[in-house]
Amino acid sequence: MRSNPPAPTTDAAHPLSPGTKVVLDAQARFLSPGLLAGGSPWRLVHVPIRSRKILQSWRSPGVVDETSGGLARQLVNQGFLHPITTAVRTVDDVTIIIPVHNDIQGLSRTLRSFGFPRVIVVDDASEVPVTLTDEITSVIRHDVNRGPAAARNSGLVAATTPFVLFVDANITTHDAHLLVTTLRLHFDDPMVAAVAPRVVGLNTGGPRGSFEEQFSPLDLGALSSVVVPHGRVSYVPSACMLVRRDALGQGFDEELRRGEDVDLVWRLHDAGWLVRYDASITVQHPPRDSWPEWLAQRHGYGRSAGPLALRHPTRLSPVGGDLWTTGSLLALLLGQKKLAVTISAMAQRLLREQLPEEFARNDQLVRDIVVRGVWQSAGPVARGVVRAFGPLLFAAAALKILRRPALVLLVGGTLWRFRGSRPNSALSLPLAMVDDAAYATGVWRGSWESRTLLPVTPRITGWQRAASGLRSLSPMRERPTL
Repeated sequence: MRSNPPAPTTDAAHPLSPGTKVVLDAQARFLSPGLLAGGSPWRLVHVPIRSRKILQSWRSPGVVDETSGGLARQLVNQGFLHPITTAVRTVDDVTIIIPVHNDIQGLSRTLRSFGFPRVIVVDDASEVPVTLTDEITSVIRHDVNRGPAAARNSGLVAATTPFVLFVDANITTHDAHLLVTTLRLHFDDPMVAAVAPRVVGLNTGGPRGSFEEQFSPLDLGALSSVVVPHGRVSYVPSACMLVRRDALGQGFDEELRRGEDVDLVWRLHDAGWLVRYDASITVQHPPRDSWPEWLAQRHGYGRSAGPLALRHPTRLSPVGGDLWTTGSLLALLLGQKKLAVTISAMAQRLLREQLPEEFARNDQLVRDIVVRGVWQSAGPVARGVVRAFGPLLFAAAALKILRRPALVLLVGGTLWRFRGSRPNSALSLPLAMVDDAAYATGVWRGSWESRTLLPVTPRITGWQRAASGLRSLSPMRERPTL
């Protein structure tokens, strides 16, 4: 089952309410007094003089007034600005839905951790049926295993509250009330359809637990963000996700056994809703119980790329970027420095044509934008190549003619995930390589099963115009996020 969610009843340009507290995104920066870079996806916007003081005042938490609500809305939609709502909200309008299949111990841990007044457990044909307890409001039983998407949909139909918190069995939290109230605050914005916390790995001991603590596949990082395809955070997992029930329509696509949460988030985005990732609040998820299960999990995540690519053809490319950035990186990888400089000069010339005159005359600024774009893209590109082609890079490294570029990509893409942190153990690096190999083989298997090469086909674009320039600002060209 797959249908488009209903469109929000609030227009995308609806101003933020006066008095709303906001803060500029941590990665947004002024390249000059009138040129702002950042957002999700990354873009440049020209800031008129009348708006510069307002944006600077939002660098630290500030307040939206009656004249800046429209500007704030557009900045929020593009990922430059984040609302901060501190009012107390009730949790009486939230129902927790927990799908489970055979993981009775995990379910017990989750129930003890959350202890909520309204909990619906959907038993997806467990061998030992789930029974009612004091912690469960109702149990819905599937006689045949239908998968997590169908299980969540059954709970969604049964729920009567305006908001539903999907929680996977095995998810735990230190403070369920704080978690739900924090997530619930985001829905003061009528454009928000879903919000998810940070899901961190639970260290259960041993090398697997240590690695999971540092590199859980569900952990999307320490920076909160609007969720946008090709953005800094491009999806959120349904392992823990609070949703506006009316926004989901018929819910998850039950034909998908994997990646159903990614598909739902992208369909919500396409319908005009906002989805948010709140890294200020966390839940915990343990690693799989055995090495075969751990590898199967990573392989399964990669395998979801094929079916998702058939539904979202432009969003599953392993790497992507504009022609000039990609050309520069390829030239550097092959040791052709002069060619890289030539491509960079062409990109600078094209960028000048798109910049307002006050910036186009600044050679240093133009050069910095292009060079910074190439430099900041190098790590994500190598990471994407390793995630999709890791085993092939190992094979290519055996050939003398391909050894250098293959090793550069393999080492760079593997180490990129360690940026800003140290390995937790001596096994972290080899486990990272095994993790990537399991995922890559899953990508190729999913592509084969779905008869599509989209998940292994790079996405190369031109120097594109920003997707939705701010009305009170001048839209600039956008460097697509990798």
